[in-house]
Amino acid sequence: LEDKMHQSPQVDNVLAGQALQVYYEYSQNYPNDSITPDFIFKSGEIATAIQQYPQAYSHYKTVCEKYPKYKLIEESYFLQASILDNYLNDDIKAKLVYEQLISLYPNSKYVNDANAAIANLGKSDADLIKEFQKKNGGK
Repeated sequence: LEDKMHQSPQVDNVLAGQALQVYYEYSQNYPNDSITPDFIFKSGEIATAIQQYPQAYSHYKTVCEKYPKYKLIEESYFLQASILDNYLNDDIKAKLVYEQLISLYPNSKYVNDANAAIANLGKSDADLIKEFQKKNGGK
């Protein structure tokens, strides 16, 4: 199923839906299996690709809550916060998740991006452009 999804340059919503279903069933039936967090993380990626942002957020949140030792835990926190920030427009929750990431993993490669995202929460695109221009001498 994954191979079929990767063969096409565009996301096939039917295949994506099938993959999400298979991953969900597996994670429900085998929550303690070592590959279960991989399937939940991949579900987040697929849901993001097909613009199912609440579902993607939920998958990353599940990874963070149930699999704290998962190899992609830091990325899971960052993606969870990014979805809240950029797609679900929930700045309050996004800030909390970014702050959790910073607190739990202060040496993470995502800390600088999380701090920058926090600094930009609530700003419009126009505000961000003005700040960028101001920092770069009005260019």
